[in-house]
Amino acid sequence: MNSAIKNKNKKIRRLLAIPMAVLLAFGAMGAPSAAPAAMAAKGAEQPGSTESLFKLSSDWGLNQAADKGLVTKTNQSVTKNGVTITVKEVMFDEAQLTIGYVRHVAKGQEDRSFIPVISYGDKMHTSGFESVDIDDQTSAYFLKFTNMGQFPDQFDVKLQEVRSPDQPWQAEWELSIPVKKVTKGTTVLKPMTTKSSGDTSYTVKEIAITPSRTAIKFELKYPKYMDDGRYFPSMKLEDETGTLYEGYPSFINWKPTDDGYSRECVYLFSPFQTVPKSMKIGFVHEKLLMYHEAKPEIFEAAVEHKPTAEKPIVLKRNKSGLVKITDIRYGKDKTEVRFQTEGPDPYRVSLELVADGKAWSAPAKLLDPKTYTFVTKFPALPSNAKVTLTSSEVHETKYVPELAMTIPVKP
Repeated sequence: MNSAIKNKNKKIRRLLAIPMAVLLAFGAMGAPSAAPAAMAAKGAEQPGSTESLFKLSSDWGLNQAADKGLVTKTNQSVTKNGVTITVKEVMFDEAQLTIGYVRHVAKGQEDRSFIPVISYGDKMHTSGFESVDIDDQTSAYFLKFTNMGQFPDQFDVKLQEVRSPDQPWQAEWELSIPVKKVTKGTTVLKPMTTKSSGDTSYTVKEIAITPSRTAIKFELKYPKYMDDGRYFPSMKLEDETGTLYEGYPSFINWKPTDDGYSRECVYLFSPFQTVPKSMKIGFVHEKLLMYHEAKPEIFEAAVEHKPTAEKPIVLKRNKSGLVKITDIRYGKDKTEVRFQTEGPDPYRVSLELVADGKAWSAPAKLLDPKTYTFVTKFPALPSNAKVTLTSSEVHETKYVPELAMTIPVKP
């Protein structure tokens, strides 16, 4: 989801390991990791049907994994300096490993900022992460790491929090946890298909279709002049019905070649509801724009009636299509806004709520990929508040026709 407005809502926040320009240019959802890692816990239970911590996440793929019983319960805990970390559950499949834990700070204790670190063998990895405040002292964290063959099916990993992973450090705390991969419902393809456009080419090496994610591993080759840190690969994925899926990138490794560079990447998408007969992949590799260069346009609409599916509040945008507000619910602890998107880029959408001179933005949670229906939760407001909803838009992402490919999945 593209966000051209800074997040002012502290109740739900997403910390990203990619620059703002990536968000502006491609609307990347979630946080990619520079390297993968994983974890679970001692005495881990088998996946069960109890309510999952992952249901708090805005990640539709994690929600689906929880609903399908593919999450391993852990409940391993450690307390130090008034801070208690409880690893609640893990989801580990061919595409990705996700760690869900709760961080509780005792009353009167300073909530110092630390970086979650995962180590496997002699390697240490950090991750972007999503967090959701449960109350004033407690937050849920979701750490996401790309797999795609970079981890064994079963191994032990250490979870720690440190001040900086780039300097000599001492862990604030440490948990050692066993991990086992779930293979149920997983399809792996190795198409090894290459497409080229000018001096750029990419080869799709492997695709993992799992209940929580569809992951596409590819090698990108590009010339030396494009290695200024401002060029970034972007993909779009659709099935044979034309349904598009939400995605974000992750980088694995990079190396120089005789005439340029080679970068191995993984693009992670929200899962298919049913495995399709084929999938279409669109690709673009273009220069990123910084905030001042992108010059996002802002569209707004005042809430002058209670929106419904039959009578929505519509934000008409120039490139990415419509944002239709279909419901606003004013609760005691939150204001919930439901909306649908229409157009060529249904996931490149930001939504901000403005009321009484204050503005909030928050990640939108996908509810239905078929209809591109989302929900966003803002702070509680009185039902008579004067509310304006705004959406920002940056330049249109132009996918290159000669780089498109169709991959068969089912015979």
